[in-house]
Amino acid sequence: AWRDRSVSFGASAYNGRAQISTETALQDDPFTRVGVDGHAIYDDLSLDLVAMREWHDSPIAGDSTDGYVDRSYAELTWVALPVVFPTLRFEGSTATQGDDAPSGLDWVSVLCVTGVVRPNVLLRAKVGVGAEAEEEHGFHFATLDYSAAF
Repeated sequence: AWRDRSVSFGASAYNGRAQISTETALQDDPFTRVGVDGHAIYDDLSLDLVAMREWHDSPIAGDSTDGYVDRSYAELTWVALPVVFPTLRFEGSTATQGDDAPSGLDWVSVLCVTGVVRPNVLLRAKVGVGAEAEEEHGFHFATLDYSAAF
């Protein structure tokens, strides 16, 4: 059996410009994103971690106050069998505008089970729960995906 035990780290930066449209105007929102990530594999387990920050010049339509968003992502995958691998994922973010305190946490957690039907065909079931900032958590979605690559 093939086994891998490895760790890798990375960093990234991105500079972009978004446009926010309202009924009466088009507003530019230049932004910069920087992030770090790590990826670890230990036999049948794979762990991915990402943290990033985005600085925005004017992220809200009609308001020129700058702000930033902190985002995090963690994903754990277990290769239970060569054709079945469950994944647990967490995504979260907080936003801050001007001198205000950060917003509450927006988050979603997803449980996904992927089955390999054939080398080019996947069947994936997902269910997600989460919450918007300052809201009660609850059910977000459930999907059943079938994909084939040719």
